[in-house]
Amino acid sequence: MNRCGAWHTRSVRRVFIIFAAIVGLVAASCGADSVVAVTDPTPVPAPTVAGRVIEVEPPEIRVETVLIGISSTDTIMLHALPGIDQPLAGDVPPGTSIEPLNNAFETDDGLVWWQVRAGALNGWIQPSIAYRGPSDNITDQVVDAAAAQGPFETAEDAARAVAAQVAPGLGAPEIVVVSANENASGTSVTVDLLGLQDDSLLGYRLIVGTSGSAWQPASVFQSKLCARGVTAEGLCL
Repeated sequence: MNRCGAWHTRSVRRVFIIFAAIVGLVAASCGADSVVAVTDPTPVPAPTVAGRVIEVEPPEIRVETVLIGISSTDTIMLHALPGIDQPLAGDVPPGTSIEPLNNAFETDDGLVWWQVRAGALNGWIQPSIAYRGPSDNITDQVVDAAAAQGPFETAEDAARAVAAQVAPGLGAPEIVVVSANENASGTSVTVDLLGLQDDSLLGYRLIVGTSGSAWQPASVFQSKLCARGVTAEGLCL
């Protein structure tokens, strides 16, 4: 091959190499446009709740805290944040003892929410909360008159008969059957007597024990439901 032919061959080879390099760069560039970078998602901020914090003073004496006025047929929804439109944390059965965490919040719609611990759940509830005072045995005062209205079809019916005997004397017009629990001797029914016009004494709770095939009332214990706590003497603060 003469000198001109060799120079021509080298020139073609250099042009081809340069062209291949350009094509590679273009291909790499096009490929980069089609790749979506994977990054960690931005954390979603916690929802804010419009309203105001309410100061809650814990009671001086440690007493049982209960939800009141919740029928046995109702479901108590525990929310992750205060507000009826907030996510749910779980359900709480009626009659459950709860532990207030001394935090309350009033949302813009005027509802007051309490932060509580119920078993393994923490969350916010809107139903009324009361401090339960010591129990008084009032069996001898009411059980005979209530039993005379039997026989009853259910333990709840027997408990309602007892409540109807007790409520007028306490001035508590609202009767709510909270729960019924079977035990070795019969069925124990929890009834709340509410509707008192008192900002300290919210009402009374009856525990009515029934026995026998006719669901006869056998025992009745009564305790106060206090709004702000209970003194050592069993009085509402």
